[in-house]
Amino acid sequence: MTYLNSALIFLSAFLLIQCDVTSTGDTTEDRDDEQEEEQVTRTVSDIDGNEYRTIIIGEMEWMAHNLRTTSYTNGNSIPTGLSNDDWATTRDGAYAIYDHEAENTAGIDSPEEMIEIFGLLYNRYAIEQDNICPSGWSVPSRDDWQELIDYLIDQHGYSNERDDPKSVGQALKVARQIRHPYGGPYDTDEHPRWELNSDHYGLDPFGFSGLPAGLRSQTGNYGSIGTHAFWWSLTDEELSPMSSPFTTMTSTHNYMGYNAVINDRSGLSVRCVREAPREEPDEDNGDHDDDNGDQDDGDDNGDHDDDNGDQDDEDEHITDRDGNQYKTVIIDNQEWMAENLRVTRYANGDEIATDLNTDQWPFTRVTEQGAFSIYPHTGGPRDGDIEGIDSDEAMAEAYGLLYNWYAVTDPRGLCPEGWHVPGEQEWLRLIEYVESQGFPNESRNTDGAGNALKSCRQAGSPLGDNCDTGQHPRWNEIDPLMGGNHYGTDHFGFSALPAGGRSGNTGGYFEIGAQARFWSADENNELMAHAFYLAQASGHVPGIPMEKPNGMSVRCVREE
Repeated sequence: MTYLNSALIFLSAFLLIQCDVTSTGDTTEDRDDEQEEEQVTRTVSDIDGNEYRTIIIGEMEWMAHNLRTTSYTNGNSIPTGLSNDDWATTRDGAYAIYDHEAENTAGIDSPEEMIEIFGLLYNRYAIEQDNICPSGWSVPSRDDWQELIDYLIDQHGYSNERDDPKSVGQALKVARQIRHPYGGPYDTDEHPRWELNSDHYGLDPFGFSGLPAGLRSQTGNYGSIGTHAFWWSLTDEELSPMSSPFTTMTSTHNYMGYNAVINDRSGLSVRCVREAPREEPDEDNGDHDDDNGDQDDGDDNGDHDDDNGDQDDEDEHITDRDGNQYKTVIIDNQEWMAENLRVTRYANGDEIATDLNTDQWPFTRVTEQGAFSIYPHTGGPRDGDIEGIDSDEAMAEAYGLLYNWYAVTDPRGLCPEGWHVPGEQEWLRLIEYVESQGFPNESRNTDGAGNALKSCRQAGSPLGDNCDTGQHPRWNEIDPLMGGNHYGTDHFGFSALPAGGRSGNTGGYFEIGAQARFWSADENNELMAHAFYLAQASGHVPGIPMEKPNGMSVRCVREE
């Protein structure tokens, strides 16, 4: 079962928020201090002890796998093993396991594997008392399914049209399909996967991982595995005799239907849902802002900036959504952050996806999912250990985070309120002003604009004192053979640091200590966006197009 579990974990890469959930369904934070993890996976356990990954989409938290409990929440067993005749006549709750010897189940060799991959199939009577989900969770209503669909349409630009490839099914289907057009691990004929369709396929950017588990019909027969996903909706309405609403997706289109009804004796999948938990302020640290972005009223933090991005006039700081403070600097009447952004949440409080591996990171070009990375501080294939930095937290503090362009332009906002990611023209205005002050934007000029904007921290800097340092954050020492005596003077207090980047093609990291790359908010074309670049052996600050999945630094600028 190892390859199956690996596949399911891989396809859940784009989590919006992550934490741990106890076996009773109550949320807890379980952080491993020794490993210094930024996030841990959200999970919930059912009465049988089965654990399910969960994801937050909008205001709701969903199971990201089909239910497989064999017991009600009171501990009573749910009947199973019914013959076709008994299944067709019962009015008691029951579940079934899709027949692993039926057609289109190649690669599944046992009932246990079938359950692990696709979950169980429950009749309507098993869910009618809503006592099948973990404590605090419930079988979704039609309104819950509608809220999910509306969120994808309103907040992320999907449609719910039958013939539109970019309909909500694309966002919610697991990204495993026969001849999936993106190849690699997405193109597979091993379950779990969808049947071949050249126009409609899943991308799973939210980690919902909708699986085509098929159904057991009212007559007891099994069908539609690989082609259809069916989930029960819970309602008190009697829409028609012995029929209840359900939600479905199919391999032949990306429309998600949720208003149809099906016979109560049918066996369908179940996804449990609950209202997303709201993060409470840290009681032990009253100077943290709450989830609404309003400042804690406690006196311990009266001199800190709030989440609205108002600058503290005395300390010249701005505070982001996480409570991180940044120095700011005014250059030509523009106020810039003087440090790289390191926020892990959008301005509305949603967490930005992270911990993407080298396969998942490049795939954001397909999903257009915002994400960030932390440059590895140890054991990197190109850099080895980063001297002076011994943790992810220290790396983020020194160099900030590396964001793809989809995070930069996410409508939820990356910068504090009243601030924004600068556009191309704002960067050009900065460079033109620096030039006007006697620092030409020329590559070979050691008094060039790039050197005036760089931090003075550099190995072997002729400025000495704190500027001459081998400890990160700093620029690498310049080999004279690489282009002369370039070193940062930080004339304007901009303090550009060489945070390196993450490749949008390979997912690998590169050039910490040697390159500073900053996103602009402006698109170059469908594949690329405008960025600006400083190099250790150059005084030039060129504008360059960069592929959108690249991970690069961000500086915010105050709105005028």
